Amino acid sequence: MDQYLPDQFERVLQTVVQEHCSIAEAERMVIGVTHSDIGRWLAENWNLPVQLAEAIGLHHEPDRAKQASRLVGLVHLADCLVRMEQIGYPGDDIVPEVHPSVWDTLRLSPEAIERLLASFYTEFERSSVFLQLANEEPKTPVE
Repeated sequence: MDQYLPDQFERVLQTVVQEHCSIAEAERMVIGVTHSDIGRWLAENWNLPVQLAEAIGLHHEPDRAKQASRLVGLVHLADCLVRMEQIGYPGDDIVPEVHPSVWDTLRLSPEAIERLLASFYTEFERSSVFLQLANEEPKTPVE
């Protein structure tokens, strides 16, 4: 949206601040659709698999999934984790709780959740080092 609807997207970000709401709520107020709606529409029109379109479109509402509840749950969980860890900027400062249906859908025991989170943090640390290297300014050759 930022690239193709810059004026509307600026209003969306202003609405997030003024209304203290989520980016999705602000998108719906300002534009009438959310990034999830647009993503799902694109996925469907590009003839991507239905499961992928559903994961894109319902990652904020995993309880509405019909075809790909596990994939939707995984994307929802990943979204919650990156928001919790402040990875990137999602357009608002809201850290949603993992929807209760996701734990049931993914059939994760408390022990499995602990292992998943430990693995997430380990991989995040590894990725952080790589991303820092990728963002460094290239060194100029010494003459």
